[in-house]
Amino acid sequence: MRWDKAIKTTLFFCALGLVCFFLFGRDIFALVKFISLSIALSIITIILYPHVRGVKKGDRVLVIGTSMPIPLLNLIGRSGIALNDSKVGSEIRVKLDNGLEVFGIVESYEGFFQPAKVRVVYEEKPVEMK
Repeated sequence: MRWDKAIKTTLFFCALGLVCFFLFGRDIFALVKFISLSIALSIITIILYPHVRGVKKGDRVLVIGTSMPIPLLNLIGRSGIALNDSKVGSEIRVKLDNGLEVFGIVESYEGFFQPAKVRVVYEEKPVEMK
């Protein structure tokens, strides 16, 4: 989840807490309780969101490693675009920034500072016509 989504989520739940305070609150302690509940709900949502959503087509992913021989080692640490939807442990096609397409397994979901991580299984090489 990116920072802008996290901030919007937190603001949404804080606004919801203020509305609940307006409708049901009687004293300052109720306001503190509603705001505390709002912040807790936003943190839980931010943590669970990537696991519910998974990796969707068009998301940025990071190639973290490979189980293939040496030629694919130059792909480690590159970013690319997911070409299909996937979940952790499932296969995914990724188009790298240099145009190559690779197949991999989703290792982990996105976080605040990095995209979802994909371990390369094999590379699809373009066929040259002669």
